[in-house]
Order: sequence, then structure tokens, then C-alpha cells
Amino acid sequence: MAELAIIGEQTKGRLEFLDRFEELCGKKGTDESLVHGALENNLWLFGVEYSVFSSNKTLKRQVEEYLGKKYTGKREKRHPDLILNVNYAKQYLLIEFKRPSHTLTFKDYQQATTYRNDFVPYTDEEIKVLLIGGKRGKDLPTAQNREPNTRIMIFDEILSNARNQLNWLLVELGGEVHG
Repeated sequence: MAELAIIGEQTKGRLEFLDRFEELCGKKGTDESLVHGALENNLWLFGVEYSVFSSNKTLKRQVEEYLGKKYTGKREKRHPDLILNVNYAKQYLLIEFKRPSHTLTFKDYQQATTYRNDFVPYTDEEIKVLLIGGKRGKDLPTAQNREPNTRIMIFDEILSNARNQLNWLLVELGGEVHG
């Protein structure tokens, strides 16, 4: 019973985080760096299986320090926002996000997929891409036209998905649903 109570308290704490994160995303002047810090410290939003591989580091540094290989590309100073790794599935999740007021464009999509393409020669593991922004632009590729293992989400979807999962857990634990 004590463990269930702890899980219930953690769930309520995460729901409170979602409320504050939603407020942050709703502010007009919210900078990408604030969102970056909040997401980096709350990876559970992307799934329990993820852990940080690297955050805001150059491609060269990621390849050389974390993979132990020599980087030879031309974009060595570029840096994806977050790269997460999945231990049991041996996959990476490359996350590129923009500020919450930003409408995602095809150029943003290309930026994220180019980071993956730059990283691919240095690992045999699968690399998924997640592009996150405030709204979907009209020029973004549809699901049928995207590169494999590439998703586009807006902050509202991430918040809604996380809130639904946590509320389900609270119901299962016999608690109240949180708005």
C-alpha cells in the first residue's frame, strides 16, 4: 500500500508539472531555452524508457565523446536539442524543438532529419526523430510523406498525452482525475 501511495504522489507531482509547463508554453515570450531545460529534466514525457544521451552538444562532440568515433562531417558545430537513448531497444530519439509560439515549417523538419542523417554513419542503431513546436505549418510533410521514424508533435499534444496517461494511472490507483 505504501508503494501505491508513493506512485500516487509522484503522479500528482507530474500533473502539477504539466500545469506549470502548460503555463510556460502559453506565454508569448517563452524562449526555447526555458522549454529545453524543462523537457530535459522531465524525460518521462517522452516515455519511461528514455534517458539522456546528450543535450545541446555539437555533432562532433556527440560522435567523438559518446560514440568514440572520429567525426568527419561538415556540420560539426551544429547541435540537436536533445538526443535520448533507449537502453533495452538500442534506439535513439533525436528531439528538435522550437519555442511554443513557433509554427513548424518544412525547414524545421529538414533541420531535424538532417541531424539524424549526420549522425547515422556513426551508429548502427535506429534513430527516431521527434520535431516539436507550437503549431503545425501548412508546408510540413504529411505522415505518408515523412522519412521513416519521424514524428511531428505540438506542445499541446505532448501535454494532453502525458496528462491522459497520468490521469489513467490515478484512476487505477483509486484517485481523482486532474484537469
